Amino acid sequence: MNAELRSEVTYYSTTGIQFIEPAGGVLSDDALIASRDTDEDLAVERQAEAIRLKMQDLLDRLEDGWDSYGARAPQRHLFVAGLRLIEGLLHTDIAAPQVIPTNKGGVQFEWNVGSRELEIEVVGADRFEVFFEDESTGETVEDEVTSRKLGVLSALVNKLKPTV
Repeated sequence: MNAELRSEVTYYSTTGIQFIEPAGGVLSDDALIASRDTDEDLAVERQAEAIRLKMQDLLDRLEDGWDSYGARAPQRHLFVAGLRLIEGLLHTDIAAPQVIPTNKGGVQFEWNVGSRELEIEVVGADRFEVFFEDESTGETVEDEVTSRKLGVLSALVNKLKPTV
């Protein structure tokens, strides 16, 4: 595990509450997070943990030139931004996205559900390029989104839910 990331956050669990303590041992008021306590929440947490492990593996393993075409090594700040984003978008009724490193040092999340495809690329700490296509309806969305417009991303993820 990347020592820099490992030292950044330490997780502690107690009954019903999870504390996140930053490196240096200072626990701030905003570091208190309610734990997940329903089956759905636990399923989403399992998805998030699998994504965290995949992202950590990419950070640990990939170096400059990893694709033999001069790709940049994964940039920690882009992966942290991606992790923060994706943890808020996960649903139990939608499979977790594929996690793909980009040649610019970022990370991209991809879902393919039937005729629907969603790609979200983290291009900055607060910038995300999004592409959505539903082949069955012809709907296409291509946009750059900031954290002020995360509702757009959430709405697009919801379009991946199974239709009844």
